[in-house]
Amino acid sequence: RFEQKKNEASIQMESERRHLQQILQVDEMTGVLNRKAMHAALKNVEFSAGGDSYILAISDMDNFKGINDQWGHHLGDRCLMEYAKILTENCCKYTPFRYGGDEFCLLFCNVSMDEAVSVCQKIKTKLSELRFEDYPMLKLTASFGLAAYSDQIDTVRLFVHSDYALYEAKELRDTVRVFQKEAKFA
Repeated sequence: RFEQKKNEASIQMESERRHLQQILQVDEMTGVLNRKAMHAALKNVEFSAGGDSYILAISDMDNFKGINDQWGHHLGDRCLMEYAKILTENCCKYTPFRYGGDEFCLLFCNVSMDEAVSVCQKIKTKLSELRFEDYPMLKLTASFGLAAYSDQIDTVRLFVHSDYALYEAKELRDTVRVFQKEAKFA
């Protein structure tokens, strides 16, 4: 009996540990995986066996600070939750993460760049179609920056490349940009 109780307690503790670990990797507000989970996923990318290809997309909502400033953080939070919902509903080809603020990352596995761009365009469209009954003037848009992982770069450089593409997209707003290798990033 003592061994049985000890085993049950051990199983219960392991179950609670896994549950706590899962909670620590989920963004409390949006319900998507958080920055910590993204860093773990990127480590797995570097250590995964060959054969898989990866694309990282970084996205953020255009003029999000203006939404918070004009209508308040309660509406900003609602926008983040709705955006996360759109990301979650369309995530059959990627894993969504909330990096921070209004910035989200999508880690695609084994899809072409054209396919990843197409998915981001679809997400952009769904976000622009979102309406808030109590804020009819509010129209949400997002920008995306994408980059592909390769053996020549690590995941830190992958993030930098995606972020650079996002910076280019943010200059135009409501657009998707793919990182193009330049001499300064070689």
